[in-house]
Order: sequence, then structure tokens, then C-alpha cells
Amino acid sequence: MSKIMIYNLNELFNIFGNPTNFDVSSLLAKNINNVSVIYQSNSYVLFTISDCYDTYNIQSIIIVALENNNIKATFTHIIKNEISEIIYFDEEKLSLLGYSVKAISSNLVELKIFQIDLIKNEEKIVYRYTLDYCEENANLINHIPIHVCAINNRYIMVITPNIDHFKNKIALVFDIIGKQQIFIDPYIIDEHYIYELLDMSVVSINGKKNILIKTGQICSFDKRVFFYAKKQYFVNSTETIIIIPCEELIQNLVNGKFKFTKYIVDKAEYCETLDFPIKARIYNPYYANSKSYSIIYYKENFIIKKTDIISYNLETKKSSYIGSLPFPLEKIPPIYKEKDKHFIMYIPFYPHAIGGIPSKYFIKHYIESNQLSFIELPISISSNEILNEVEFFNNDTIIETKNFESGQNLIYSVNNDMLIAKIGYGENYLFVLNPKTNDLNAIMVYPRFLKKVKKLLNKRYNHCK
Repeated sequence: MSKIMIYNLNELFNIFGNPTNFDVSSLLAKNINNVSVIYQSNSYVLFTISDCYDTYNIQSIIIVALENNNIKATFTHIIKNEISEIIYFDEEKLSLLGYSVKAISSNLVELKIFQIDLIKNEEKIVYRYTLDYCEENANLINHIPIHVCAINNRYIMVITPNIDHFKNKIALVFDIIGKQQIFIDPYIIDEHYIYELLDMSVVSINGKKNILIKTGQICSFDKRVFFYAKKQYFVNSTETIIIIPCEELIQNLVNGKFKFTKYIVDKAEYCETLDFPIKARIYNPYYANSKSYSIIYYKENFIIKKTDIISYNLETKKSSYIGSLPFPLEKIPPIYKEKDKHFIMYIPFYPHAIGGIPSKYFIKHYIESNQLSFIELPISISSNEILNEVEFFNNDTIIETKNFESGQNLIYSVNNDMLIAKIGYGENYLFVLNPKTNDLNAIMVYPRFLKKVKKLLNKRYNHCK
């Protein structure tokens, strides 16, 4: 049985601060940086270290290079400019695109697109754009909400949200090589416009990139409350899911023929709500390694109190109904696929409250047939642990439990019948997969939060200059 490698990256982050749990004292002290995975592929994993409170800017980037699913090298880039988010990584050129939005007066803000050359350790501004943003005092302008998404290394989509500060709202694409703007018709359907965007991200599925868009400014919980309070005609009640192939998007933009309306997958009115179970920013490894060309989304109906599970095929551009679950949309657990069947897992966090079922059992629920079965955990765990999560891979099944006494999450390999890692509450982890077989080869452990080390960062920054 092949062994799953465990890479603990905590020492790699020690030069930027001590790994720590996120607690009240840290919140009050405002001395915490956030660690996030922004990109994962077969060759690279990118982490950002960002300020949690004051500027929300990225402080540094840590790059882990992989070769045959093993760590080949690690290197660091310390950000010299104020950059809010990384939106694109070019693996061939080892360069990044990022952006910042900053007030230049009480009624103007400037959006800057940066290119970061990781080989030369250089940063340069490749595009600037000024937007109207009304605020009585420029000093009051701190975090400026705006939606920015890189379609590729040349075209970047920018959409202003539907808030009063943006008097002149825009939906456009920057051509950062041709140095021009391509304005987009913001109309979607009825009285619904792209300014009511909730989230957009580019996801690679079987080598083809698609931009996934969710509109509707009211979250599912609030919309449900409004509906049951019989506020049937509250503002901005429409939601849509839009999926656009990136190559087709660029072609239609250049030809001046692009319309959001053409790519609507589904819509929801005041008695419904929609969402993707995907929150990827740049890259989603699970979908990239999937053999399916379909994306699953959820649609809840408040009247019948059920959530439909729907599959959308990217090739045929058709939706198919999988089944329904009696849960609010935001409480749907992860959906797994077993051959042609979809199922979810019910994990008994409170075993004594549901009829004395031991915590070593979980419930497998097939969505299509609505069939339930009790599955005994195929490993031995202590009485202090409760089942938390299960992940299925081609070569193994990984089980995570929580031990509240030790303050740890425990990771087990079912095929090897053994504990393979202990994860603290202040840590997170990600899976490293074989792209050809979808086998799990390694697990990377990294900190969630770091206590800032200002003196060390300043010293390293001056050295890089």
C-alpha cells in the first residue's frame, strides 16, 4: 500500500510570524496575518500572507514548486506595492497579476493592475483606470468593494457593485496589452443587471476555462427570512447563475457581440435562491482533475422547503435534475459521486441526540433514489473523537475527526488503516493529487494565521530592494 506523504509547511512560514490560533485577544491586538491558498496546480501551490484588519493588503507570497507530487523547491516574494488580491498566475513565465484600488480624492479612486515577475523579483503597473467614487472625505475611504477577475493574462473583467458610492457604474474588460477598455452591456434579464454580482471566478475543467458568475445581492438566509415575513417584493430579489467559456467570451468581446443574457444557466425569483458549491478564486484542482464536464449547483424553493441538486453540462449546455434535499441551501453537505450516482454523508456530531448511534457510524444518502444506509467507520477511533469529514480518492479514503480534548483534527488513511496526521485548530491542509490517476499522493499542512513580525519583514523588504 503506497504511503501518503505529509508535508508540514509551518516552518516555511515562521520567517513571517508565529503560527497561532485566531482568538479574541488576537482580534483586539490587530496583530494577525491571514494565510490563504490562492492557486493550486500539478506544478505549483501559491500561498498569500495578508493583513487581516488595517490595509487588507497582501504582504508576501510563498510559492511551493512540485515535481512528481513531491516538493521540489520553495521560494518567497515580498510585495513592495499595495496589492489587494492576486488574480492570475502564469506558470510558464512565473508571473502574477494583481490589483489595488485606492482613493486619489474624495470623488475618485484609481484601479491599478500590477504584474509581478517572480524570476526578476520585479513589480510594475501595467494598467490604470480611474472610477467615480463619492465620499465626503477621502480619508474615510479604506476598503473599496469592486469585482476584478482575470479571464487570462491579457483580459481582465471589472464590475462595480450596486452601491451608492459608485454613481457611474461600469462593466468592462481591460485589454492590458492593447491598452484599451471594452465596455459590456450590463443587462441580464428583466430589471436585473450585472452590478448585482455576488461572486465570479475562473475555473478550469478538463483544460477548458470557464468564468462562473452568481448574481443576487441578498444572501440565501436573508432572502428566506424576507419571504417568510411576506415581503414578496423586496428590492433586488432576482438571482442568476451564468457560466461563460473564456475563449468564447474573449471572441465575442472583440467582435462586440457579447451579452450576459446568452449565458444564463438558471434564475431565481423572490421565492427561490441559487448558489454554486464552488468558491475557487483562480484554480480548482478537484474540477480540473474531474472526468466530468458538468458543474453542480443548488436551487432552493421556499414554498415547498426543498433544495434541488442540478447538474449543468458544459458541452451540451443543458441542465439535468439529480434530486432534492430537505435542507436550506447553505446547509447542503458536500456531494460525492459514485459511478453514476450522487450521494451525501450525514455525520453525527451529537451521536447521543439522534437515538444513540455511535460516532463511528455515518449515514450515506443517495440523492437520486432517496435511499439511506448506515456505514460503519472502517477505522478505529477513540471515544473522544467525532467524525468530521470524509474525502474519497481513487487510491484511498481520508477521514478527518475532531478531538475536543486535545484541540486537534486527526487525519486517517482508511486503506492504510492508520493515523497519518494531527492538525491543530490553527492549521489547515490541502491535498496533492496525481493529475492522471486522481490518486492522493500527499497532504500539505500550513498555518491559518500568523502573528506579525514587523521588524523581520522590514529587514527582509529592505534587503530585497
